[in-house]
Formats: sequence, C-alpha cells, structure tokens
Amino acid sequence: RAKQTLAFEATTIAHGADAATAAQESAKRVFAGGSSDDMPTHSLTFPASVLDVYADCGLTPSKGAARRLIKMGGARLDTDKISDPDYLIQGPGILWAGKKKAVRLIEMA
Repeated sequence: RAKQTLAFEATTIAHGADAATAAQESAKRVFAGGSSDDMPTHSLTFPASVLDVYADCGLTPSKGAARRLIKMGGARLDTDKISDPDYLIQGPGILWAGKKKAVRLIEMA
C-alpha cells in the first residue's frame, strides 16, 4: 500500500491530480488482470510461438529467458498459466511476464 501511495503522490507532483488519478485507475485495471488503453501493444500474426513472442515484444531478453520464465511459472496469457514452452498463441490477449510486466497482443493488420 505504501508503494501505491508514493506512486500516486509522486505522479500528482510531477503531472497533476487528474493524471495521477487516471494512472492509478489504469494500474488497478491492468494488475487486476484487465487491460488499459495505454499499455504496450505488440502486433503479430497468429498462431505464434510463445517463445518468439516473449522475445520479440521485449518481455524477455531472449527465447532462453522466456523458456526459464515459463519453467518457473511466471508466464500467463490473460489469466491462463503457460506451462509448455512449445505453446502456440492462437489469438489476441494480454501476455504477462511475472506480476507486473504485460503486453497486449493484437492481430497484425
């Protein structure tokens, strides 16, 4: 709770009360498993290898790091845990690396 208060107060000082409130609401939606309009996005063609997507969108520095993340249980697509490094992502969603890093996956136009 202290981190949330500090983040809110720092954002208020730097950007104003309206921006701080908007950022706080956005963070609540994202960390509750939802999404936010201002979260990072990655365009791709489905189906796609989960290892490729983690490395390409920047959630992990390499496919090896993505494999370790999956093995340690820190990989999710929306609310579903990914436990297979050979998993193919079939459609849009939110890809998570741990509890705080997420990217929205969208279909490439």
